[in-house]
Amino acid sequence: MIAAQREIGTLLVSDLAERLPGAVRQLSHSRGECYLHVEPSRLLDIARFLKEEQPWQFAFLANLSPVDWLSRTPRFEVVYHLRSLVFNYRVGLKVMPHMKYEGADFTLSLVGKLDKKKS
Repeated sequence: MIAAQREIGTLLVSDLAERLPGAVRQLSHSRGECYLHVEPSRLLDIARFLKEEQPWQFAFLANLSPVDWLSRTPRFEVVYHLRSLVFNYRVGLKVMPHMKYEGADFTLSLVGKLDKKKS
C-alpha cells in the first residue's frame, strides 16, 4: 500500500533532517505533490541520498523545470521532479540558484534571450 504524498513528504523531511541536517529549508504541497525547498549547496547531497538510500530510491528524473518569478526576489527557481519507480512516490526539489550579475547591464533569461535593463 502506498502512503499518501503528504505522509511521504513528512517522513522524507524527518529522514533528511536526521541524515543531512540543514539541507531542507521547508516542505510544501501543491496540487497533490510534495516539494522540498532545498539549500542550493546541498542539492547534490540530497539527490544522491534520495536516489541511493532505502526506502526512497528516487532514481528517475521525470522533469526539470526552470521558473522565472518575474515579480519576486529572488527571481529564479529550478524544480527537479523525481520519481521512485519502485514505490511509486513523487517528490519535487525546489532550488533557488545563487545568481549575480555584478557590473553587467543585462540579465540572461532562462529561455536564452538577453533582456537589456531599462535605465
